[in-house]
Amino acid sequence: MDEDQGKDPPPASPTPAARGASALRDMVGRWTGEIAAIVGRTPARRRKPGSPTRRGICRRRPRETASDVHARVVTAFAAACGTGDLTTLVSLLDPDATALSDGGGRVCAAPNPIHGADRISCFVLGALSQRPGLDATPQSVNGRTGLVLRRDGIVSGVVSFDVRGEKITDVWLVLNPDKLRSWNRS
Repeated sequence: MDEDQGKDPPPASPTPAARGASALRDMVGRWTGEIAAIVGRTPARRRKPGSPTRRGICRRRPRETASDVHARVVTAFAAACGTGDLTTLVSLLDPDATALSDGGGRVCAAPNPIHGADRISCFVLGALSQRPGLDATPQSVNGRTGLVLRRDGIVSGVVSFDVRGEKITDVWLVLNPDKLRSWNRS
């Protein structure tokens, strides 16, 4: 028997108009004639217009990782950075992970996104080797465990992570001093 036989086919991607209608309906809180006109729907087609779209979008949206798992993965990442353990860093990152850094033109940062676990790990360890005395402390960043980078008690960077399952999928490094002012207030 064919392995795929008996399974529902994957849902079709909602059209841009359907996604727009769903978003507008969610913002307004109800389906209106104006929304119908904007997205080119007739009154007859406005019954539950966003339901299939919302279900499809929710099915595609990755599930958020539990806070304790997120914290454990980020803490392990910090420990691997502290010891220079390239193998562990690579194992904590999703193979397709992406890292973005923001220096705001004021401090050195990667000008383009960095893709892939190997490249991100090498970038992070290389950057840390050029900044001796930098302390990375796990701390709440945007409501999730992140890393706060300090040198001599002054915050010089904040790192946030997106973790899916037990792998880091995205790393955001904020190094721009203008964006770190609130972190350095006494």
